[in-house]
Amino acid sequence: MNPIRRGSKVENLQTLRSIPARVVLLFCFSTLLWAVDPSTHITQYGHTAWRIQDGVFSGTPNAITQTTDGYLWIGTQNGLFRFDGVRFTPWVPVDGKLASSGIFSLLGGTDGSLLIGTGANLARLKGGVLTNFTDGLGRVNAIVKDHNGRVWLTRSRVHDENGPLCQVVDTKLLCKGKADGITPPYAGPLIEDLDENLWIGSANILTRWRVPTLLRRQSG
Repeated sequence: MNPIRRGSKVENLQTLRSIPARVVLLFCFSTLLWAVDPSTHITQYGHTAWRIQDGVFSGTPNAITQTTDGYLWIGTQNGLFRFDGVRFTPWVPVDGKLASSGIFSLLGGTDGSLLIGTGANLARLKGGVLTNFTDGLGRVNAIVKDHNGRVWLTRSRVHDENGPLCQVVDTKLLCKGKADGITPPYAGPLIEDLDENLWIGSANILTRWRVPTLLRRQSG
């Protein structure tokens, strides 16, 4: 194996219909990127094309992340794949199984874990052990870690009235909804700005949500 090593104030804004499609796509698929070394010429980099015989996805890719061991993980409509720098291989848990084969979001943790947002729930893979969350059920559309180390997710197709935004705390989900000023029943894109506001996208509303002061102090 050859793993790759990597060098509460709420405002409901106007509908997303008025935002150009390319902006919505950028918001949906935004992620952190590492820049290349500016002192290195482009001719000094290698280029490799991966072909079908090197591994092929059995479903449309939805999410990508990297874990601390260097592996790249790709979530698809039909399962989770791992890339070791040479091949893409389907990931199959040793014990248990994911609640859904549809993978919609991923986040690599600093503790070596991998959070997996499926079409039915959230799961965590750490040290080869897979844990399926049993609360906050629904499709997990986005997972982000904020500047204070808190992990948040958005969900749709929910089975409760607890709200579309949830904080991941150990093996529990603490969800926020109407009582916290988040009016949409479900949500998709999620991102944090430099002022520590969470921006939550839904079908026709973009919500800016400020983490309550007490919660910010508890995480500090």
